[in-house]
Amino acid sequence: MSLKEPVETPSPVENIHNVVNGVAALKLKSKKANKKVKSKRRNKISNANDSIPYHTFNHSSKNYLPNDPKRIFKSIEEVGLFKDDQFTCDVSQKRKLTAMPVLVHNASLLADLSITDSKALKTKFIGTNLYDNLEIYKAMDDKDLDSIEPCLKYIESQFQCGAWLSAFPKLTIVSARHHIVDIGMSLFNSNEKNADTTLICTYLDNGLLLFSQDTQNKSFAKDGIYSTDPILKKICFSGFAFEDLITNQDGPKSPAFSIVKARLDDNIDLVLRCEMDAYNATQDIYSELKCYANLKMGNPQHRKKLLKTWLQTGICPESDIIIGIRNPSDGILHDILQYSRTNLYRKFNSRNLTPYNKDFNYNSNVAVEWLQHCLRSICELVRRNANPDVDEGPRSFKIKIDARHNIHVKKLHSTPVSVTIPNFT
Repeated sequence: MSLKEPVETPSPVENIHNVVNGVAALKLKSKKANKKVKSKRRNKISNANDSIPYHTFNHSSKNYLPNDPKRIFKSIEEVGLFKDDQFTCDVSQKRKLTAMPVLVHNASLLADLSITDSKALKTKFIGTNLYDNLEIYKAMDDKDLDSIEPCLKYIESQFQCGAWLSAFPKLTIVSARHHIVDIGMSLFNSNEKNADTTLICTYLDNGLLLFSQDTQNKSFAKDGIYSTDPILKKICFSGFAFEDLITNQDGPKSPAFSIVKARLDDNIDLVLRCEMDAYNATQDIYSELKCYANLKMGNPQHRKKLLKTWLQTGICPESDIIIGIRNPSDGILHDILQYSRTNLYRKFNSRNLTPYNKDFNYNSNVAVEWLQHCLRSICELVRRNANPDVDEGPRSFKIKIDARHNIHVKKLHSTPVSVTIPNFT
């Protein structure tokens, strides 16, 4: 007998099994396995303190169309006028006639007239080319467009006379009107390429919450009259040309603003700067002037335009709406239409129109409810993150309403240089 133990030779099957186990033991991973798996939900709500999810928004049915829609604010009043760097608390008719662009007499008489009776008043305007002189038009500077200086002038006057009372947790939003309109319209953006709405909010220890443009959001840099698209630029210019056509103004033409103070609820006030297109001395109201191609309510985008105009006129003193109808190809003015705010609402929120399945049917009630929800949510997020008992000085936040209508806040390390901090705080 041999002194050596016999050596067992493993079978081919056992060899394969050993190789497989050896590879597994090495814990080898492919390059694909090393990649971080992306979440399918891009806008995940991560923290209760920095986000308010869309599902918390309670709203009316998109098909509920009452005769009179909801009001945006509990109360609203005009508290001042601002033009050429001059602020005044005088909001009398006499002051408006010198500070504001004033509707020419024929245009001021259009309200409540029949088509036949109004025809003679429009004749002198019909046939005007609203595309002429585009090349010499100078648009308002971006900084002036976003300025809240008129609002701060009013607040300063109230501080000086001891009439301003505001303290945490009560907040007073200070903003140009267009930010409030953009927030309200952020729900109706299913066809937008960039559906996110962003802005900067800066909290001050006296309870002021300053809204300003998010200069990092490049989607706003070349919009409207600032667009590089010549067709879009012409369309936008026609609106300014229409304003010039039916208004007169003392001295060189320059922007004129109404300052309004509004109350959303017991904890949120607003001081807003509203650029006014025209003052109607005959009716003693303001007029919002727009210029569109022929309006067709079967076109969802036309309904959206009118919803935005309706919302815009609810964030200012009493206004009617005067619309110039132009030929889109040559810019020739074909007609002038006048609407009260109620009549405009009934034009695009009519029960006779086929409901639009997207964008909440451009329902005015839903728009009001959404705007109120957003303003309350923004204020609540700021309250959660401002730490008034710990931090001092201005605290700035980036607010984002994403494509899924979730509302996010991100605290910034410093206040952007573009934000105006009042020195009376």
